[in-house]
Amino acid sequence: MEVNKANLPYIPVNNVSYRNNTIPAAYYSTYAKPEYQYQHYQYPSYCQNTQTTDINAIMRSRVLPASTEGYREIETFNAPFLDKGKFYKLDNGQNVVIIPKKGPTTIKTFTKVGSFNEEKNRGISHYIEHNLFNGSSQLGPNEFVEKVTSMGGQYNAGTNTTNTDYFIKSPMHKEGDFEKFMTMHADMLLNPSFTDKMLEKEKGPVISEIQMYEDDPADKAFNLMLKNLFRIKADYQGLIAGSSKTIANLTKKDVFDYYNKWYRPDNMTTVVVGEVNPEQTIKTISKLFNQKKASPVQNAKEPYNEPVNLIQKPVRADLKSSHTDAVTLNMAFAGPANNNIKDTMATMALCGALTGYENAKLTKTLKEFNTAGAVDVSVINPNSKDPQLITLGSTFKPGKEEDGLKAIYSTLQSMGTQPLTQQEMFIVKNKLKDNLTQVSESSMGVANLVGQAITGHGSLNAYTNMLNEIEKLTPQDIQLATQKYLDLNRTSIVMVHPETPKIGFSSSSKIGFGGNADRFKLQNLKEYDLPNNLRVAINDDPSSIRTSANLSVQTDGLKTLKSGVADILTIMLNKGTRNYSEEQLNNIKDTYNLGVAASADGDSISLTADCPKEKLPMALGVIKEMLYNPDFTDEKFNKAKEEIKVQYSSIPKDPANKAMEALFPDNSWGNTPGKILENINNITLNDVQILHRQIIANSQGKIAIDGPISNTPGLGQAVFMQLQSGMGFAQKHHAINIPESQKLPETKVITEAESRNQADIVQVFKIKESKNIKDAAALMLLNEILGGNSQSRLFTDLRETQKLAYKVKSNYVTDGHQGIMKLLIKTTTEDDLKGPTHENVQKSLDGFKKHINALMTIPVGNEELETAKMEAKTHFLDDTESSFGRSARIQSGYNTLYGANYHNQMLDAINELTPKDIKNAALAYFNQPSVISMIASPDTIKNMKPYLSSLGKIEEVK
Repeated sequence: MEVNKANLPYIPVNNVSYRNNTIPAAYYSTYAKPEYQYQHYQYPSYCQNTQTTDINAIMRSRVLPASTEGYREIETFNAPFLDKGKFYKLDNGQNVVIIPKKGPTTIKTFTKVGSFNEEKNRGISHYIEHNLFNGSSQLGPNEFVEKVTSMGGQYNAGTNTTNTDYFIKSPMHKEGDFEKFMTMHADMLLNPSFTDKMLEKEKGPVISEIQMYEDDPADKAFNLMLKNLFRIKADYQGLIAGSSKTIANLTKKDVFDYYNKWYRPDNMTTVVVGEVNPEQTIKTISKLFNQKKASPVQNAKEPYNEPVNLIQKPVRADLKSSHTDAVTLNMAFAGPANNNIKDTMATMALCGALTGYENAKLTKTLKEFNTAGAVDVSVINPNSKDPQLITLGSTFKPGKEEDGLKAIYSTLQSMGTQPLTQQEMFIVKNKLKDNLTQVSESSMGVANLVGQAITGHGSLNAYTNMLNEIEKLTPQDIQLATQKYLDLNRTSIVMVHPETPKIGFSSSSKIGFGGNADRFKLQNLKEYDLPNNLRVAINDDPSSIRTSANLSVQTDGLKTLKSGVADILTIMLNKGTRNYSEEQLNNIKDTYNLGVAASADGDSISLTADCPKEKLPMALGVIKEMLYNPDFTDEKFNKAKEEIKVQYSSIPKDPANKAMEALFPDNSWGNTPGKILENINNITLNDVQILHRQIIANSQGKIAIDGPISNTPGLGQAVFMQLQSGMGFAQKHHAINIPESQKLPETKVITEAESRNQADIVQVFKIKESKNIKDAAALMLLNEILGGNSQSRLFTDLRETQKLAYKVKSNYVTDGHQGIMKLLIKTTTEDDLKGPTHENVQKSLDGFKKHINALMTIPVGNEELETAKMEAKTHFLDDTESSFGRSARIQSGYNTLYGANYHNQMLDAINELTPKDIKNAALAYFNQPSVISMIASPDTIKNMKPYLSSLGKIEEVK
């Protein structure tokens, strides 16, 4: 079937007739970026700044008259796409911003101090961040974690070069929860205990975290790139975490002196976004935070900021790593000053023009190398006049990196000489505004926008005026930003090469919740069966600021197990159609912010849209075009293969991949990146066409839609018109039975030797879903209790008590038919301070076994169970905070017997679970063989071999 081409818009671009997804991680990081591009070291929960040098600013809170309420309202402002917000100043100088918004509430405090304020003792900011969770005047050690988690809250903290922030995020499950959360948050920040015992205890996890980063080539490359750009002298890797030796030598006096210097009220900003009343909320915050008075200024010495000594010529470094099979490019430039909002916005737009959409300049250039890139701008230096950091990253197949670098240079040079066309400028500005609406769906996202505007750029206006600044942008602004900031004569480059390339690239190119539990459910959910056999589920959410759609086209039974076929189909579905070239289709998606993407598996094709509400019908038209009219040419097939090689060969090694291959040899779950790379050259275009044809010819269709349907005139009618024309399905909606994967006969131990400080260990159990929603709910809670949060058994024992690791947790993953329960830990075995600690492998795996056995033999306590239920409900609400998340949640229900109402029924099932149910689930799913897989140093594996042999048959990865 074909889509009527008249349903798609006709757009002139560059005088040629054409027919024509990423959520920012932080403010002024509008376009997606690889993890390596900006480091932010966090406290392990499961769940940027300017330091003024003006002494008058430090005195300001005492110069202005004190208010009788303890605070002054600075302004009422319009929060983009949300209700009006309030900006307050407490009498002690602390900033407070409050923005009402439906959904979970985020409480976040930003302290303007990071590693680039550390004149000595590099890493102390990060170390203090960890220690603030270890007790305060009203909270004993770990009591903050226990109480927040038991209330269903999530918490975390993070440190970067300029900023340390702390947050609690949670639905307000019960009346009074907000004041309890805020009381704990304030006490932790204002009155830390810093006892000798806890200070010493926390050194272990922090040092383990440092050692984890030292094993990461991306961290090495980022830090070296930054050192070279600003000529930072440091003989250790981590510019944020510091070195193990420095942390080991920190004293209590060091900690108190540093905390007292920087954790001042006038150096802190608290942001609250969620279901709150600003007038009541500011009174609570004022009562709590005004307990700490403004600090007297003892001297006028300027605070320390890392000196900025920008390089005057290009600097390049090349590294080798055994962790990758592709070449990774890391590039950095000095960007606009932190307080230069106009140039910052222009640089954001420049990032977008380069890699922010499918037809962006650098994106198109890199397609010739079967790869992609990411360009980002972020605050990196504390001083308001210091430059920001612009980063550019990409990956290449070995041997193509130099040509790729030349192509990047050429593209950047052309951006400085050729201004964007009006059409390109329209798309860039539209994408910036669309990304802002996506961030505005999340309370955490909004809190980050506000915090970064105030602490990173020096003004709330950097957030509140963002839409106006976008509208004022011109092509000349972007051209000028290119000329000023993308200076190829002052760039820092780090290339990470594989030690030995291995990939053959072709030469061608649940509790009694309290309050109204129903408010956490999808309230306006209705289902329809259309004459074309399409099952439609619509959640009509009047509060949503966006719409989304999630279409699944699925067959009965797996159509291919050949590794890589579905991956190639995924790429080709996104590369244009028979009626529209890739550039034309991308231009439609980019111009109207349709956010349409396709993916495939061995038995299904999925297409999603995340777009402005009025554009949903158009997005559905594009979905149909992509589904029914893919462009299966040899050229696109070969490019898709090469793109997979580049992408998958750059993925870091993960011991879980070998475990998945062992557990699912007869199932698509076993198609890991490594397995796909081994088979990629055996795939033909005919394999891909057959898979697509079989899915289309023998499928049922199910679509989940979310958005303000009834509140948008004409939207409902237009949506149904699109859904009933130009598409049809051979089968009516029905439950699909997936053949059971073969059982694992005995426990298997897989080892891979590699030079590293830490052993990366996983233990994975295969889950055969019973189809009973009560069992699925029990598995969710079992995971929370075992290792799903920082009050879990694995975390409190292996990390907090035994101090074996910084990172330890469990994960439960399911598709409704089958799943896995994975336990994981990264434990140090080669310690540069203590020497070899190979025995940590046995301690870790024995710890896994101890807690699994306890769950199978001893019922959990009611308090522990209630905490798990609260956490599970919080996760559910997080998943459905955005429109895209809600439609995805509805669609996932169709993989079960409960259909679109699965989300609502799961909340009820969680509520009914008892300790006996958890024990029964542990007996049912843990009393079976598993796969233990680990990557560790050769000496670790050699010394632990007798112990590992006692667990199961060893398979060595060569």
